[in-house]
Amino acid sequence: MQSFSSDSELYLVVDGGGTKTDCQLLECKGGNFVVRGEGHSTASNPGAIGVEAATAAILAAVDLARGDAKVDEGTAITRAALAIAGTVDTTWRSKLEQSLQIHCIATECRVFPDVLPPVLAASLSGPAGAIIAGTGSAAIVRDANGDYGVSGGWGYLLGDEGSGYGIGREALRAALDELERGTQRTPFATRVLQHFEANSSVELKQAIYRHPQPKTAIAELTPAVLELAANHDAAASMLVGNAVDELHATLLRAIERLDLAETRIPLAIAGGMFRPSSPLRDRVREKLLGTGSFTGVQFVDSPLVAARLLLADQVFHAPIQFVS
Repeated sequence: MQSFSSDSELYLVVDGGGTKTDCQLLECKGGNFVVRGEGHSTASNPGAIGVEAATAAILAAVDLARGDAKVDEGTAITRAALAIAGTVDTTWRSKLEQSLQIHCIATECRVFPDVLPPVLAASLSGPAGAIIAGTGSAAIVRDANGDYGVSGGWGYLLGDEGSGYGIGREALRAALDELERGTQRTPFATRVLQHFEANSSVELKQAIYRHPQPKTAIAELTPAVLELAANHDAAASMLVGNAVDELHATLLRAIERLDLAETRIPLAIAGGMFRPSSPLRDRVREKLLGTGSFTGVQFVDSPLVAARLLLADQVFHAPIQFVS
């Protein structure tokens, strides 16, 4: 049972990442939330852009949500819960929290790592886990003591297997391998070339290395790969299968870290890679349920809805402890 401080008060939830920041201003009536306003802004990962820029992005999203709800600055907001990328690191989380408290966006304001809402969606207490895969990828597990263990999240230079970037990178490698062999072009390689408006392996490599944001360009290839997989393309289906295996391996590392290998736990799966139309959904559900290690698998389709779980008293005031 979630506990909120009043039947009719205003709350804020924020989901901030490496590319955008989303905010909702909520009214709680009888324990139920009603969206009063929404705001959207730029990236707010303090580890990537700094605390000052992250604060500015969050405040911009909050101001837009207030404006959308027609709630002026003098109207009190009881509590703000912000799920922000890059804040597993205690130092970044503390600095951002202090910066936001200066601006008094709510009576109570707390910053949480953005990996927390998915595991809370699996279960508010007790052992549980989550896989998160968007442009990057990570897994998080909580034990019976309330301690958290995270694996993955290494970034595109060192890891992010099974992520949007990871699948895009492997698709490029597979296409280049095919093109260099000089065999008849498959629909897979043709689609990769078309995506980058290239006609050869040389032009394909140039399109990547000359791109001002190669990481983004590579990740943006992934929807095309998923579409091919949904249409039963063999090469794309193999990449999707590999991605599922890699995400499972990342989760297993977190499970082993907290010594939960013998415990069946509920699991949530979140991130842009698992949109309702994605072929990854069925593949990863089948893979994970087939292991017998999980009591259930659910998908978190709205980060802001999941972030509302952070507002509950038993979560908002609880310590956040990550095992090293």
